[in-house]
Amino acid sequence: AAALGPEKPPSVFDDIARKYIANDIRRVGDDLLLERTNANVRCISFHGREHLDGALAAGKGVLLVGLHWFAERAAMRFLTETGYPVMSVRHQEPPDQYMGRLGRRFFQPKYIRFLHNVIRDEVFLGDRECALKILGRLRCGGIVSILLDAPFSQQLVELPFLGQTRNIPTGAL
Repeated sequence: AAALGPEKPPSVFDDIARKYIANDIRRVGDDLLLERTNANVRCISFHGREHLDGALAAGKGVLLVGLHWFAERAAMRFLTETGYPVMSVRHQEPPDQYMGRLGRRFFQPKYIRFLHNVIRDEVFLGDRECALKILGRLRCGGIVSILLDAPFSQQLVELPFLGQTRNIPTGAL
């Protein structure tokens, strides 16, 4: 509601919630497919490849920065399968504030292993050598992906996004 503004009717938020749940179910399905070692990812379009190829041909590392909106795992797998190996920077343990003791004890360790099998090439934010590993990959002409989480924020900034102007929480910026 804060991001879209108070003038939106409640039905808009119901629609957004339905789309969020549907997208989350698709994301879980994508992750289950990506965990399989023989899963191939198809791509409909790839914009900006010339920039990526140009930087890599010049021996420069590439830092991919985006918002953490769930399609990145499929995108990183596609890049890796097409000859662009990408190291992802992430938290080693996903947040567990919504899990009880049983979930933290049994579900979270399995989910951590599952994410590792999906992402594969990763460095963890808690690793004391994280920055050095990122710089090492970039210096040898590799690719690193850093995704910003979009925490809720009371402050919004109006930005063009996907062909429209949107209010984006500044926590993502």
